[in-house]
Amino acid sequence: MKPLKVLSDLLPIPSYTVIILCFFFPFFLIKCGDTTLMSLKGTDLITGVSKKI
Repeated sequence: MKPLKVLSDLLPIPSYTVIILCFFFPFFLIKCGDTTLMSLKGTDLITGVSKKI
């Protein structure tokens, strides 16, 4: 059986959409009170963006 077929049987198409949408939300969020000091998204992790506080 093909690996993609097994994966699609385990995770239906709406699950893929939720996973992709969540990838664009912040993974890490550092706040002090109401001030956001740093936010890191999944796209930042993939592209290798360097963040400094």
